[in-house]
Amino acid sequence: MERETDRRIRKTKNSIRESFMELIMEKNFSEITVKEIASRADISRRTFYMHYSSIDAILDEMNAELSQRVQQLFYNRDFTHAQMSDIKDLFCELNEILNRNYAFYKRLCSLDSYGFFVQMLNLVLKDIIATTLEQTFHLEEQAKHAYSEYISGGIISLYVNWLRTDSNFTLDQLVDIAAQITYGGIRSLVQQP
Repeated sequence: MERETDRRIRKTKNSIRESFMELIMEKNFSEITVKEIASRADISRRTFYMHYSSIDAILDEMNAELSQRVQQLFYNRDFTHAQMSDIKDLFCELNEILNRNYAFYKRLCSLDSYGFFVQMLNLVLKDIIATTLEQTFHLEEQAKHAYSEYISGGIISLYVNWLRTDSNFTLDQLVDIAAQITYGGIRSLVQQP
């Protein structure tokens, strides 16, 4: 019986999240109501609140899951011996995450009203990169902060710009460019005296 309950909970939460994502495609975050999400998900408001305390909680949960996936990509790599192909693999895996909900991420990155989402992603990525740099290269605090700010800002900016402008670059071409830039930065760290 417990397995059946878990399955129903997952199904309800997925329905709530899918409804939320559909509404994001139609309107600004601040205009979305619990009533609309519940109606689309074919549940009551009470059921919504059994799973989420607010609409923000949906986005927080999605962000936590995204953060966890990105952390796994970084923490499972040894950057001290990274080759260009390793960096390209990292960006290809980031692209896989992006492609799972491409339209949703494009919408969030394309509108100024969702700037908070881009800032949130940048902070998460910066923290992941700072931890990776600290564990891998044992940088001083100021250097670690400067590198992580620069790398995360560059990666986020590159992807956001690509999503916003309907660039002629393919995602594969974006990977090549991002990997070349990132690889050059990592090599400079490895070659430090």
